[in-house]
Amino acid sequence: MRTKSFQLSTTSFILADHIVPNVEFLSPYFDQIELLVFESQPSSVLPSKQVVDDLLALSEKHGVIYNVHLPVDVSLSRGSAEEAKKARDTLLIVMDRFSRLNVSTHTLHLELPDTMRSDIVDAAGVQTFRETLENRLTPFVSCLAQPEQVSIETLDYPFEWIAPVVRDFNLRICLDIGHALVHGHDWQSIAHTQKEKIAAVHLHGVAKTAETIKDHTSLDRLTADHMAAIVSWLETYHGVVSIEVFNRNLLNRSLACLSTYFKQIPGPL
Repeated sequence: MRTKSFQLSTTSFILADHIVPNVEFLSPYFDQIELLVFESQPSSVLPSKQVVDDLLALSEKHGVIYNVHLPVDVSLSRGSAEEAKKARDTLLIVMDRFSRLNVSTHTLHLELPDTMRSDIVDAAGVQTFRETLENRLTPFVSCLAQPEQVSIETLDYPFEWIAPVVRDFNLRICLDIGHALVHGHDWQSIAHTQKEKIAAVHLHGVAKTAETIKDHTSLDRLTADHMAAIVSWLETYHGVVSIEVFNRNLLNRSLACLSTYFKQIPGPL
């Protein structure tokens, strides 16, 4: 049985309730909580000052810290330049809203443009994507005191396509192992070559049938080989590992799975 070196996290949507009740329920058992801020429009859906006050109080009471998943309903990488500007402003508002909290990282999606989903992607297309990211990240990153506070999540395209952008802007990486398994990407290459850049790991099960592939399910749905590779790498990883599931049953099954490999994993909640 291994002693875990990583900080254990899960999402702020385990109970079918708002952020604060979830954090109240989870914070005695976890090192970090992943605050899900998937929606930003209209602005009234963003966590209020009172919510932030409550989260700060819970952090001080339990010693829990937070990682923030930035909104996915706006995008720096898709749509028009005007839409990207709106996304930039929204992302900065969200980061400022949580600035009083102890946040380990702010996780950001850089999605593929729609044209790259429908067309065959060649080297020229990848280069155009990189140039678009550079143009749109520049005004965003210039507003950040610490660009390394933003981690770019691995999505449905190879990380190598944007690795130079992440490096050049001094950003970090959120390694979503479940996404990599769904899309057939080599997460171990990223894990070993980019280890010092990885601020967070999103960990969830992947269930495959002949017809479908479902992610964000419990860890016990991973194959023995996949789980063995994950556990081997986590033995020396010191960042945050967020069990990215969205209900209590899937979380408890995932915790039971992890507890067969690591000490200090909470029991059923």
